[in-house]
Amino acid sequence: MKVRQDQFRTTNRIRAQINAFNLFDRDSTNCQAGFCYRGAPATVIGSLIYRW
Repeated sequence: MKVRQDQFRTTNRIRAQINAFNLFDRDSTNCQAGFCYRGAPATVIGSLIYRW
């Protein structure tokens, strides 16, 4: 699974962050000991942090 993370500092107090997982939504299957698990769907998470 590919992970992409970027951070942007606009000032010393504000930080924006974007995380993307499985961006192109590729199917992956992991089989172990007779059990198979599907990969995670495409996910994008953003955050904005302000420090006082």
